[in-house]
Amino acid sequence: MVYLLVKRTINGSTVRYIERLASRQFDSIEDAFFVDCGLSYDGWNTGSTTITLSGGTTYGYGEEIDLTASAALFAYPATTDVGDEIVYVDDGIRYAIRITSTSSTTAAKGIPSKTIPAAYRSARTDWGFARSTMAGLSHLEGQTVAILNDGNVEPQNTVASGSVTLSVPGVVVHVGLPIIADMETLDLSISGTETIRDKYKTVNKVGWQVENSRGLWFGQDFTNMVEWKQRYDETMDEPIQLYTGFFEEVIPASTGKTVTICARQSDPVPVSILAVMPRVDIGGA
Repeated sequence: MVYLLVKRTINGSTVRYIERLASRQFDSIEDAFFVDCGLSYDGWNTGSTTITLSGGTTYGYGEEIDLTASAALFAYPATTDVGDEIVYVDDGIRYAIRITSTSSTTAAKGIPSKTIPAAYRSARTDWGFARSTMAGLSHLEGQTVAILNDGNVEPQNTVASGSVTLSVPGVVVHVGLPIIADMETLDLSISGTETIRDKYKTVNKVGWQVENSRGLWFGQDFTNMVEWKQRYDETMDEPIQLYTGFFEEVIPASTGKTVTICARQSDPVPVSILAVMPRVDIGGA
């Protein structure tokens, strides 16, 4: 583990925080931690508490059903759990039950996002508690933060009163200062032949070899960039998965004697670029 003493300006004040570098080793995109000075929330149940669903007919969207926990779980008599969700995931499909009310620490009512399969209505431990508000962020008060919510990139938000509100409740959430990582190649050249540095060059397509990557932007400068359109065969409920391999994308073309390729990652997800292969048309001097 690498620990750092970091001097920051937070909410107009100079502070010093002890921070630890996060590991780049993770099993799923939901666990990717690519923010600075951040905190994580993991609401997946790791104990023996079960939740049983009852009181429904179809257990589908719009029908209010009962949720009964085997141990104290809900914030009763407080109503802070209202709007949060109990979540199950089956083969990439997310079943969420939005809490509408609580009547004790073990009883609540909620509305499913879609029909809950019969297998998930009995007592189960494989549930997650998705929260709509991330608290405990007073160390980032007033700062604009990046958010990864169940593997999905949320719009950046500003911490107020030590918390941020999510667009949708999340079971695994990472919140912290955004990181912008830029890369620019040297001026394009070709080895083993005459120099092309003094010739006009046009690039309108670039090939990329990447490993466990997502969320890349690229172009011939940092002003005119295009986004890597990446979604392939994920289910509707799944986040975009990390990709390893080769892909090509068209970029805004320009012609000049000095041509470079730029890449940018501004989302809280990983990118590892192994090779850049521009398609170059060479003109006269």
